[in-house]
Amino acid sequence: RDTDYDPGKLTLPPTLADTPATRTGRARYAQAVANADRDLGLILDAAEKHLGRDTLVLFTSDNGPETLNRYLTGTRS
Repeated sequence: RDTDYDPGKLTLPPTLADTPATRTGRARYAQAVANADRDLGLILDAAEKHLGRDTLVLFTSDNGPETLNRYLTGTRS
């Protein structure tokens, strides 16, 4: 098992086809988000410890679930 999220218990957006592949993909995506959140927390803790509370940290991302939704539903732009 490569994720802590049970694909059968996920709530899918109504625009997605409810298939095992969709559920597995969403579960893996949820795990990736949880991992990123955990890792960012570790980085922020280390930054605060070594650089102080007055350190500015910027975290950005690109695409996110919209790309996954387009891939899973077959709609690409």
